[in-house]
Amino acid sequence: MITTSRAQVGSIVSLVADASLAVLSERVHRGSLANARRALDETRAAEAQAQAILREFSALGRASSLAVSG
Repeated sequence: MITTSRAQVGSIVSLVADASLAVLSERVHRGSLANARRALDETRAAEAQAQAILREFSALGRASSLAVSG
């Protein structure tokens, strides 16, 4: 009888440990996804800013070439 109850307690402890690990893994995974999304958003914002700067330089180049040729 004692070995049966120990086996049951061991099974319960194992199930609780598995459930705890699953919950923690899900949190870590969600955190990783959030970090990845944040990094993508930051990259997109930096790319948009770089494109805007390139457009400004391009417009300045066209304006100065018009002034020189005009």
